[in-house]
Amino acid sequence: MKKLFFAFALGILAFFSANQANAQSYGKGQTDLHFGIGLLGTFYGSGVNTILPPVNIAFETGVADNIGVGGFLGFSTARANYNILGSKYHWNYNYILLGARGAYHFRELLEMDEKWDPYGGLMLGYYIANATFHSDDPNLNEDLYDSPVSSSVGWSLYAGTRYKLTEKLGVYGELGYGFAVFNVGLHLKVK
Repeated sequence: MKKLFFAFALGILAFFSANQANAQSYGKGQTDLHFGIGLLGTFYGSGVNTILPPVNIAFETGVADNIGVGGFLGFSTARANYNILGSKYHWNYNYILLGARGAYHFRELLEMDEKWDPYGGLMLGYYIANATFHSDDPNLNEDLYDSPVSSSVGWSLYAGTRYKLTEKLGVYGELGYGFAVFNVGLHLKVK
């Protein structure tokens, strides 16, 4: 058992040593994950209350030095409430975004500290939207109300940066007009 533990510990040490030796800006073969929350969701306007703010997960793999491609999955819910002549009505909105992203990492162009990884990119996605109507009015047939939202294809430009807290863990922030105006969260370097 001690030999197995020693071999496991040696393997972990070799893994982290190899990753430390390859510390660079953004490179081919690198894989990253983002776990984020969006501020200022872009799906709904005034009079709509957020139930679940835009949450997302994104991954990116380096296909060349400074160029990465990946995917994006986001989800958000909201509700619009109305009171008319003593009856309560509301719409529940659900939004899902499935996207493909590409980014260019330009830390070296800006000659920044290696803890920073600024990037910019483009996302093409499919926005899945639906809404359901509910009322406490017993004389109202809820099935007669059509959804005021529909699914569609869309795109967005974004700019962001990552900041390394450790070799594998960091934080990130992105500005853009896709799922939310501003996304923040955790960054995890997988490979």
